[in-house]
Amino acid sequence: MIKINQKGFANIALIVLVVVLAGVVSYFVFVKKSPHVVEQTTTSTSAPSASNETTSWISYTYSSVESGILPNITFKHPSLFGNNPTLISSRNTNRPGNISDDWGGFIEFNPTGVFGDRGLRIEFFKRANADGSFENYVTESAAAGDWTSPKYFQTDNYRVARLRFASDSHYGADVSWYFVELPNKSILAISTSGDKKYLFDDDQDGNSTRDKIISTLTIVQ
Repeated sequence: MIKINQKGFANIALIVLVVVLAGVVSYFVFVKKSPHVVEQTTTSTSAPSASNETTSWISYTYSSVESGILPNITFKHPSLFGNNPTLISSRNTNRPGNISDDWGGFIEFNPTGVFGDRGLRIEFFKRANADGSFENYVTESAAAGDWTSPKYFQTDNYRVARLRFASDSHYGADVSWYFVELPNKSILAISTSGDKKYLFDDDQDGNSTRDKIISTLTIVQ
């Protein structure tokens, strides 16, 4: 009887050992493979970004020939603004008589095709930055104009600072200045204003249509 019990116990112990070993092997196989599963899940889900939104926007180039002072500037805009903006004046077209040395012209979007129905006005300036510090230039400009604290953001190619102030004289819309740091440390200054009905409500919450337009800038020196 004792021998039989011992043999049975040995068989039971052997079965338990096999089960434990199988569990250990399964655990290591699972741990080794599981990171790959997580990695695949992470890369397959991505939130839509502003760049995805602007992919279908219309491209426009403001040429250095027209501005007479700026490099070629290409940007995109939503179709709501029409196919092309209207060139109001530049150094070579309808040149005003009292322009400053840094003035590069301005264009206007007219969504209905009627002059004066201003969806968005964009005015360009090219300014030197003797200090060499982008932040100092922006801070001094904000103080001089009594504007809001700057918002900085990075596009694919440039550092940008935005300053805003409210103005009833600019078609009932707030005005935003954008300062773009160019590779040679000079500043492309862009003044924007327009009719609120074309600038959308999101123009008030820091993720504006104008911010997205500026984010598409490509500048060829």
